[in-house]
Amino acid sequence: MKAISIHLSKQIARFTAALRKLRLRWFKKSLGTSAETSAETSAETSAETSSSQGQHLVFNNTGKQLYKKSTRLFTIILTCEKYRYKMLSQDTTMLGDYMYFIGDPKLPYPLVKGDIVYLPCPDNYESLPIKTLMAIEWAVENKEFDLILKTDDDVSFFGNFNKIVCDASEYDYSGRIITAGADDWHFGKCENEELNSTIVDVPEGEYCEGPAYFLSKKSASYLAGRGVRDNYFIYEDAEVGYLLRKIGIIGTMLRVNEGFVVLDESGVAMWPPN
Repeated sequence: MKAISIHLSKQIARFTAALRKLRLRWFKKSLGTSAETSAETSAETSAETSSSQGQHLVFNNTGKQLYKKSTRLFTIILTCEKYRYKMLSQDTTMLGDYMYFIGDPKLPYPLVKGDIVYLPCPDNYESLPIKTLMAIEWAVENKEFDLILKTDDDVSFFGNFNKIVCDASEYDYSGRIITAGADDWHFGKCENEELNSTIVDVPEGEYCEGPAYFLSKKSASYLAGRGVRDNYFIYEDAEVGYLLRKIGIIGTMLRVNEGFVVLDESGVAMWPPN
């Protein structure tokens, strides 16, 4: 029975992966004029990635290096057992060094299995700040990197991804900036039924949105040593932005729409907004 279940999961993952590739292709075609502009940019600038070392370099079409230093990127991808099929269908070829992170409250310490790190925390939506900070701590203690990308299992990577990585390497904290405030984004996502109908009020301030943001070694090291607050915000991206603002680190806006996208089932971009 277990073998049948594993086989079925793999079949679903292959089917989902094929659908994700088709949706990304439809999305690129739907860009129209923007796609042509992007193509012109790509003709002038190309990117090479060393997957074994997670190094991202950007070159122009003559082979002249545009950035003097390479960037050792490590990618944290948050996922959960409930949506394991998203992880199995995600194309990670552009990322270099990465790991998926899943919560397991029964564990006394992190457990590594293949490309998954199981963390000793709940695997629900409202515990994402705990999972995120534990993942960052694990990366600081176990990986050699210059830059961390925190992303999710439903994000697709394309286009100018490598250039965005190189741009991000110049800052301590970067991504798509938004302003915090009262929000109901979590409605219907939490295990805690009370939270599912309670507006969360996050103190006003800018932070980088969760689907894709970058942290320097300095920022990641601070967060790893800071730990989890008792009264943390249930939005992990808002919590990270809040903690970094406390030490004077403010997010920098990047054009993430040129290399990251979350698509719905019809291939229409859900994030980032144009």
